Amino acid sequence: TARALVILILCILQIGYAIAERLARDGARVMISSRKQANVDRALNQLRQKGLTLEGIACHVAKKEQRQKLLDKVRNTAQFQYFGCGQIMCREV
Repeated sequence: TARALVILILCILQIGYAIAERLARDGARVMISSRKQANVDRALNQLRQKGLTLEGIACHVAKKEQRQKLLDKVRNTAQFQYFGCGQIMCREV
């Protein structure tokens, strides 16, 4: 996972949270997401207190404009810039 770009949807849940934590510990660039920004912020705060570097944004995956906003944030976030991305897979975990 080192140097990998990972976008996780619904990362506030136990399994998704654990996956995000492990991937960040292994050196992946991780973007987490959930429908509510407050949930994203809470997960980010908890993970950052553990010394991990992650980004996050609220995104309702059923809404096209919110999916586009998520991808735009990935493109415009410093730790993800210059990251060639040939394939993006979103999976609810």
